[in-house]
Amino acid sequence: MSSKIQWLWPPGRKGETWNCVSGCTKVSPGCANCYAESFLKRFPNSPSYSPSFLPGEALIKMHPDRLDKPLHWRDPRCVFVNSVSDLFHEEVPFDFVDRVFAIMAMTPQHQYIILTKRPGRMLEYFSLYQSFAARRDRITRIVHHQSGNVILDYLPSIEWPLKNVWLGTSIENQYWMKQRGDIMKEIDWPNKLVSFEPLLGPIDPAGYEKTFQWFIIGGESGPGARPMHPLWSSLLWHELIPHAPGFWKQWGQWRPAIETEYQSIRHYELGFFGGRPIQGIKHQRAHHNPKTTTDAIRDRYMIRCKSTQVYGGEWAEGRDIHQWPESMKLEKVKA
Repeated sequence: MSSKIQWLWPPGRKGETWNCVSGCTKVSPGCANCYAESFLKRFPNSPSYSPSFLPGEALIKMHPDRLDKPLHWRDPRCVFVNSVSDLFHEEVPFDFVDRVFAIMAMTPQHQYIILTKRPGRMLEYFSLYQSFAARRDRITRIVHHQSGNVILDYLPSIEWPLKNVWLGTSIENQYWMKQRGDIMKEIDWPNKLVSFEPLLGPIDPAGYEKTFQWFIIGGESGPGARPMHPLWSSLLWHELIPHAPGFWKQWGQWRPAIETEYQSIRHYELGFFGGRPIQGIKHQRAHHNPKTTTDAIRDRYMIRCKSTQVYGGEWAEGRDIHQWPESMKLEKVKA
């Protein structure tokens, strides 16, 4: 399915999602307002339906009939693998993961992005065999074609690790930077990325600068969204950009006030960093004298956007920062 996710559109490629697995369970604070959960439970008659992502209620489903989709895409794509699930969820058997990698091996014209909040299981998958050669040979033997109706016993010269596959993890705060970042260091793979979305607290990336070859930063959107402090994204960006390209996605549902809005701050809802968003103060001024400096408002509060608006693109310094690794780019998209 064609996607509107901005970072899936490097120059020359079309953005796509490939959901051969659906459903997930929540494992950390970044999962609290999961868009995939709210999306899937809206369609009870869909094969991907899941009533919630809570443990004991989530429905984790494999969809073998969707495996061959990339084989039919003519134009080079940038593909988000399982945007409504986690390929390395505990209920997804490694045999099925093998079949996903087999399709990615058969389609080197596409770039694939796999994001997981379970890098430990990703590491387990790649450690299951004694060597990359053993994993490559297994992938070669089980290359899956035509929705599982034909198994190819031979595939010429798979180059392993797959250069068209990006392995990544999602990290929302310093605690999970340590937990997931340390595991990602152990995974021997040429293309690794980290997504700081939603960014829910300050992160010091010291010691991880060379772990990832691409990074994404973004605030949270949707109902119940939590504000992202401008300094969190700014400092993180400046620490990592000397080492890897970065993609600044969006402020999310909350954005900083611009100068012309400071004196009329009563017309907006405000969000307080370090706590829950402040509600019900639409007709109340912030707790600052409007004649004093506006820095206090700018540093402590974010303006909540209307639910139909998601502010992105313009970064804190007024620049549009959309960077991709060179290997992802092509010169132009075919008509």
